[in-house]
Amino acid sequence: FDYKRGGQFIMWSLGIVVEFPPGAGILVPSASVTHANVPIGPEEHRHSVTFFTAAGILRWYFNGFMNDNQFLDQASEVQREDWTQYCTDLWKFGLDM
Repeated sequence: FDYKRGGQFIMWSLGIVVEFPPGAGILVPSASVTHANVPIGPEEHRHSVTFFTAAGILRWYFNGFMNDNQFLDQASEVQREDWTQYCTDLWKFGLDM
């Protein structure tokens, strides 16, 4: 496909349009950035791969490989305060990727 005429990646909430030549890649915290692709020509082909990580998986890792209830049942007061702050700021982690 002609990446100059179509296939651009639009990040609506940031007001950015990015050209993507074949073989290019990007990591986007899609829950935090509204986005879309510009269509390509009718005879052109493009492929993409999307990966997803649920917030629960990130919390499970942060919790020392325990679910929230298991972690909170054994957490100290300081750990609970850190956990509450982490959950509040989890969306920022995605932006820092």
